[in-house]
Amino acid sequence: MIKFYWDNGSLQTISFFTKGNKSGHWSHYSEDGKLSFEGDFVEGKKSGVHKIYHSTGKVAIQEEYLDGEKTGTWHFYNAEGTLLYTENHEH
Repeated sequence: MIKFYWDNGSLQTISFFTKGNKSGHWSHYSEDGKLSFEGDFVEGKKSGVHKIYHSTGKVAIQEEYLDGEKTGTWHFYNAEGTLLYTENHEH
């Protein structure tokens, strides 16, 4: 596990690498400590559900990947958490 920190000392990223490739669950935080991104990587490729967050803490985008490629139904939300639209992706 590798942790990166903002200049103000707050946690920026929790990351994992295997043989030089991104792996495992990654989390990224804003300078004020709010979760801004989380998702999994396998052999350097995005895998499974990834979430990007608004500064409000609500999910902005929920996306899915398979072997680094877009797949499944992606959901896009406003800052209050209301679903705006979806996109379908086939792998």
